[in-house]
Amino acid sequence: MKHNMERMFLNPFEDYLERNLLWIGLVGFVASITISYFGKIVFDGVIQIHMGATSLTAIILGNLSNMGILTLGLFMLAKVLYKKTRFVDILNNVLIARIPMLFAGLLVVWMTKLIPMRKTAEINLVTSLDQSNMMWVALLAIFLLFMIVYFFYLLVIGIRHSINSKKFGHGFLIVIVVFVLDGMALLVYRGFFI
Repeated sequence: MKHNMERMFLNPFEDYLERNLLWIGLVGFVASITISYFGKIVFDGVIQIHMGATSLTAIILGNLSNMGILTLGLFMLAKVLYKKTRFVDILNNVLIARIPMLFAGLLVVWMTKLIPMRKTAEINLVTSLDQSNMMWVALLAIFLLFMIVYFFYLLVIGIRHSINSKKFGHGFLIVIVVFVLDGMALLVYRGFFI
């Protein structure tokens, strides 16, 4: 059982059916929209999370645009690297890889509850925090960093699995493309949905 749990977290793309991955990913996607709406956070890019309330329609359309940009961009890259790549495989990879960003969103919501932000607080945030709050912020930052690294790990493992790649350089290429797509998604989200 322990071995199955390790494989589920380290490489879920090998042992699980694409239909199961799709359902899990879609549930995670809906959960991220729910957390974004009720937690008053915005996923305004592929790997970016900010505090701010918007309408439910803007959150849904913005998250769909983020997923669409990432999926289509990675699908085009995968097609260049391996002609037999299927769209559903890339979609599953993106949906599953976004689950750590869901948990990162929860951590941001928790941080906003721990340290209420006001309009003037951004300027004097460091001087206004006591030592225990600074420790909480540092601990949450470590977990947020881990979630971002885990997102990239799952995405690289999933895409490499989808294109049947054993090349180490493909992982770097995927990360670079994700950063470019993040910039595009950020411009689209902020241009149309904020």
